[in-house]
Amino acid sequence: MVATRLLIVGGGIHGTFFAGALTQEAGFAADDLIVLDPWHRPAQAWRRRCHTVGMTHLRSTSSHNMGTDFRSLRRWAAERGYDSAVHFREPYARPSLEVFHAHLDYLIETTGIDVRYRAGTVRKLRRKDQSWLADTETETIAAESVILATGPGKPKLPAWAHRPQIRHVYDDDIEDGEADDRTVAVIGGGISAWQYACRRSVRNAVTVLSPHGIRRSMFDSDPGYMGPKKLRGFLQKAVPDREAELISARRPGSIPPDLEAKVRASVARKSLRFMVCDIRSMASDTSGITLTTTASATIGPFDEVVCATGFCGQHAAGSLIASTAVDAGFPCSVSGFPLLKPDLSWGERLYVSGGAAALMLGPTAGNIIGAHKAFAILRNTLS
Repeated sequence: MVATRLLIVGGGIHGTFFAGALTQEAGFAADDLIVLDPWHRPAQAWRRRCHTVGMTHLRSTSSHNMGTDFRSLRRWAAERGYDSAVHFREPYARPSLEVFHAHLDYLIETTGIDVRYRAGTVRKLRRKDQSWLADTETETIAAESVILATGPGKPKLPAWAHRPQIRHVYDDDIEDGEADDRTVAVIGGGISAWQYACRRSVRNAVTVLSPHGIRRSMFDSDPGYMGPKKLRGFLQKAVPDREAELISARRPGSIPPDLEAKVRASVARKSLRFMVCDIRSMASDTSGITLTTTASATIGPFDEVVCATGFCGQHAAGSLIASTAVDAGFPCSVSGFPLLKPDLSWGERLYVSGGAAALMLGPTAGNIIGAHKAFAILRNTLS
């Protein structure tokens, strides 16, 4: 059995941020913590997904970076001669993926947290005496405290798409099946769908099939919830009202104005096809994959059909949070959100961050700014 002061379950953006921030500002040494993640490298799933869709710049402002100081990314980049005109796109000085990852790697190196990463997946989390025991495929880790920062969950597929011929853009091996000079259908209408479609359209004939038209929004939720402007009132409401407000505050299936301009130009010059429709079913034969809409129209055949239809959620059925709720008897809302205390605790020295903490942190809980807000609460609790 391995013992540690703190176990962070999930080594994505939130888990990596916590590991670095706690060592920088909360009195933790790197040896005080373990970050457990299926991948071997900090934020590796995030990096792979960004590469897959062809992301060039983040949607969020440069203030929302992996340092604890909102100004750290801009200062770090300026000190190293990064061209702000290239690497910080207006409005809001949104950072390029290149500079964001370079800054992240710098923070990982200077804090030494990479050596505290262990590859594995928690199969069961249980309380024994004064410790939490996390059972993985190969070992048990005993921790005084645990942060569940397990990311957005598994890729979500439409009901008709659970077939081996259909892929999700966030499948771990999605790029292994890609080829050039193919006909590709991309299912979805949000930022990942359009970014991926633009990347693949360079060498393929790509059609985007979306249930709605192009929706423009600078951010993926109302920015008023990033701070107290709207969050204060949100927290004063009953849980069912908060759940409803989370839905109304989000802007799913939307893209920022610069990507919208690129998409509309691509559609206008016919390097991308775009259709608004709902898919009902699929069929495949030697000619490819044919899709049928709810209006009984057939589309295709396509060589590839790739869904960019989001994630199931950090607290979805089958997740560690869902199983822990059942095993430990911890309270959840009707929608499955953990009912957390103001310090983000769910049980004794068990804390939750990410989208599953949205009833306490608001609709931006799963974003980078959500990690900052969670750390502002947890730093004193864990110190």
